Amino acid sequence: MNLSTSIFVEQRGPSGPAKVTSGTFGILYGLRNARAEHMLIVPIMQRFRKSQGLQFNLHLRPALPQLRSFHNQLIMVIPDRLIAHQPGFEVVAKDPSLQHMDRRPFPVRWITPEFPTRATIIEEATTRGNLLYHDEIYLNQFKRTTDSLSKYAIPSINDQLTNARIRAGQILRARDTNAWNRREVLQLAFGLFHLCLNLVWGILHAHRGTVNMTGSLSYFFSLMEKTRLGNDHPDYHTLLAALTQILDGLLLNAWRRECGSVSLDAFAKSKPTAQQLRDIATRILNEYATPFTPPEPEPDSDSPDVSVDSDSDEEVTPCADTSELAKQDIAHHNIRLLTRDLLIVTALTRAISDGDFGRIEDFLPHLAMMFRGLGCNKYCTEILHFLHNLKVVWTPEFADIMRDNMIICISGLGPGHCMGVDLNIEHLIGYLKNLLQAKGMTSTWDRLGNISASIVHLQHVKKKVAAALETAYRNTGHTTPNTSALVSRVADKVAFKGLQQFEDGRVNNDRCKLTVDVMLTGEAKMKSSTLATFNKNILSMIKGHAFEEEEDECPTMAYGTTTSEDDHLPVVT
Repeated sequence: MNLSTSIFVEQRGPSGPAKVTSGTFGILYGLRNARAEHMLIVPIMQRFRKSQGLQFNLHLRPALPQLRSFHNQLIMVIPDRLIAHQPGFEVVAKDPSLQHMDRRPFPVRWITPEFPTRATIIEEATTRGNLLYHDEIYLNQFKRTTDSLSKYAIPSINDQLTNARIRAGQILRARDTNAWNRREVLQLAFGLFHLCLNLVWGILHAHRGTVNMTGSLSYFFSLMEKTRLGNDHPDYHTLLAALTQILDGLLLNAWRRECGSVSLDAFAKSKPTAQQLRDIATRILNEYATPFTPPEPEPDSDSPDVSVDSDSDEEVTPCADTSELAKQDIAHHNIRLLTRDLLIVTALTRAISDGDFGRIEDFLPHLAMMFRGLGCNKYCTEILHFLHNLKVVWTPEFADIMRDNMIICISGLGPGHCMGVDLNIEHLIGYLKNLLQAKGMTSTWDRLGNISASIVHLQHVKKKVAAALETAYRNTGHTTPNTSALVSRVADKVAFKGLQQFEDGRVNNDRCKLTVDVMLTGEAKMKSSTLATFNKNILSMIKGHAFEEEEDECPTMAYGTTTSEDDHLPVVT
């Protein structure tokens, strides 16, 4: 975390902090469904040293239940957005056939125990800083010994950059004296909030375009008068809300076209069944949110039979017929891809909020391909590391422990109020900065350490005092703003332009550029080079050799959020 103080020396005082001071704040959580005998590090490391990496068909190709879950999650978003903006469907909305299938549901009324640590002046911006921070927390603050720390695995959930530093430290100390000093006990996973941050950033980069490109995100931002999202540093939460409104507008117009009534009001009055809504939603997914596919070629008896080896090392490229078909109506092609990508973002964020990691796990192979196609190579590799651990390295019992603790619920309100562990620490860092400022700009890191270690108790005290004095502490929720006007504006414009219907040879007056199908491109790159490079790096890690990480091809993420984008948040569980 980075703390900014006054630029004037007189205001900071001779003993006060520098203009910007940096340190690290971590938080521990009580593990759900964990037993000590399932967390032994020895069997995990034995499996790691025997690993040969990942195979696409064996480890990445989704099984039939995963494909059904992925398909069902996308379908469930479509009627939900109709129900959110069109009255008259309140009764049918509760039908079980319009609900998500439970894959690994979060327990009701479970409150995740949280134990914040003292913030330190150790910067985890380097591999050395990361190693020092681990020693500070476990050896100095918790008074543990290296031998006692070398027996059990420690789940560690962080952003991608922190995980990369920890892996670098593991390679650096590969031949050290015990499992703690080698940092083998730290078993890594990605934070789901940072996963969403990077996914939305990649989609923004792929679909942004310009104001003059009909159907691009910039075009819709201008239509909705959200001009601030057109700058280089958009606010993440505002951006996510805008993307949701764009998706709602696209789906609302699709419902108008497919419902079979003169209007959505008339459709609601006809009282369609849940199965009818689901059937229409499936049709919308296939016709409005699926990339173009070329027509099936007629069999030619004179042509030789050419078989394609799925395990070939040659790079797979999208079908030329598909590209030619898309070029005949670029705007329509781009809208279909944008709808598909926004559906995935919405389904992912909903699965996190519901606390169902099973649904998220069903998304992971698709997300890895999307990140690769978007040029976000580091997060693609991060997902591959997690899948490698989940399916190859970790014992089945420890893999389940990791699954059950990727998502937390602090409020105890259960599904619908869950979050990734890294989002909770974002909130806490915001509280810490406010409290430190309230105590004066000459506050020290010692005082910050005291505040950070007791931040949860301070929040409880504020609530108790507010309840005793019958004053407002802060809103426990917020009123959802009515965005129907913006959604209708998007839907009306899409209908007026005819963007959701294919027009052969549509004149491209707006000079739209063909958007790349990131899923198809990512799958091709995954098969041709990414997996081979990943497996090579895994073998290097097993031998204790350093390797060069892949660089991102998309621009560096530049969001405005509640905390600085330089606040990298290690979360140790």
